Amino acid sequence: MPIRKHLRALPDFHTDSTHLGVLAAQHVDAHDLAEDAEKRGWIDEAKRHRTLVSRLDALIAQSETA
Repeated sequence: MPIRKHLRALPDFHTDSTHLGVLAAQHVDAHDLAEDAEKRGWIDEAKRHRTLVSRLDALIAQSETA
C-alpha cells in the first residue's frame, strides 16, 4: 500500500491545550530515548530524539499560551 494511503488514514495532529498531557508524555519518552541512545553510542539516534524534544518543547509552550 502506498504511503499516501496510510497518511490519509492517520488522525489529524492537534497541539491545542487539550493535548498537553499527550505532548508531555511524548516529551518524557523522547528524552528517555535520547539518553539511552547516547549511552549506547548511537549519536544520530540521540540527535533525532533531542530534535523531537525541542519540537515538543515549542509545541507545549505554544499551546500553553494559546
